[in-house]
Amino acid sequence: MSAKVLFISFFIFTIFCRAQHEDFSFYIETKGGKPLLHLTSSETFPCAGYGIKVKELWNLDTLIINIRGFVQPQPCYQEMEQAKEAVPLWIKQKDTTYINFRWKENEDAWIVVRDEGIFSAQPLRSSFTAWKP
Repeated sequence: MSAKVLFISFFIFTIFCRAQHEDFSFYIETKGGKPLLHLTSSETFPCAGYGIKVKELWNLDTLIINIRGFVQPQPCYQEMEQAKEAVPLWIKQKDTTYINFRWKENEDAWIVVRDEGIFSAQPLRSSFTAWKP
């Protein structure tokens, strides 16, 4: 096999593996009549209660969630646990919303549909997030 074929095969394999990588999962539930987006890291941390630092903003019908890192709890109770964050949403009873997640140099896009309190999501572009209802 030539070096060129090996390089192309390795390049395609690398892209495929990266496309399958999941850094965060999310789901949406209704609590007290209000929708809440739950974001969870795939990475575990050495303390219970790690948070995910996010900044959210709306652009018309698109929610942009900038993931900015992780927040270590004080005090640190030693237990391996994933980082978590809950983000309140302002979605009507029957509505379609777009959610863009930004993490490092990547951006994922999802379409979220709410119908009578039941949420579903489909990826428009997903390289580091996954829907896990």
